[in-house]
Amino acid sequence: MASKKTLFVREILTVTIVFFVFSNFVFAQEESIDAVNNESATTTEAVTKEVEPWYRLKRISGGNKQVGDFVVGPGRIEVELNPGETKVVEINVTNRISDNRTFKLVTEDVAGSEDKDTALVLLGEERGPYSLLDYVSYPNDQFTLNLGDQAYIPVTISVPADAEPGGYYGSVLVQTVRTKDLEAIEGDAAPRSPVIARIGTLLFIKVKGDENYEGGLSDFSTIDDKLWYESGPVNFGVLYENTGNQHVNPYGELRITNIFGEEVGFVEIEPWFVL
Repeated sequence: MASKKTLFVREILTVTIVFFVFSNFVFAQEESIDAVNNESATTTEAVTKEVEPWYRLKRISGGNKQVGDFVVGPGRIEVELNPGETKVVEINVTNRISDNRTFKLVTEDVAGSEDKDTALVLLGEERGPYSLLDYVSYPNDQFTLNLGDQAYIPVTISVPADAEPGGYYGSVLVQTVRTKDLEAIEGDAAPRSPVIARIGTLLFIKVKGDENYEGGLSDFSTIDDKLWYESGPVNFGVLYENTGNQHVNPYGELRITNIFGEEVGFVEIEPWFVL
């Protein structure tokens, strides 16, 4: 799978990935036991049982828990497996919206992009050229969290014995649906469109075998193709093309010299993935 990735450089290249996380709520279930004696006297007592969640649950402490968002992490998980192997990884979800929030898990394939502004694209219901949809599973695709809960969701990655060597790419997305508050206003019965917020963790799965790492720098230029600048900053674009069957993490350094050959600038290009 060949794709391209552009890295933008100002005075220093920094890559930041922010993901939001949810947590889970422990439910209590009530059962009724009726005892009827010979005199038709009936008593009922409630028995409460705690339902064990299918994920690890923590409570976040300190600070303002209600900031109106949820956090998912880590941003990316890379796993190496042999054909026929299985591994369980965890993604964490923190609820900072409100109590009793329901979240849903969705797996989508991803593919590399030749758009200079986009590293990759989510494919929705479409299968990617290196699909992992059949390799990823979780015990349940829905869970409910209270405010300040943090859940650690187990994600099982199973590679079939006949899987071809190479890279497989996708994302486990966490999403919640909320409606705008206008429905709560008295007299406002207008239909509302749900707002779906979702964010996820990228999964890069490497199946061991006959691996092919191949690629190289295909273009380097200023972003706006200008040759003369009266003032900075000057934005550079580095275009790297991956022509192998595995993702790569290219990195490097950019040294800038003046017309006399003296170094006047240095930028470290930090590692970044190219599918």
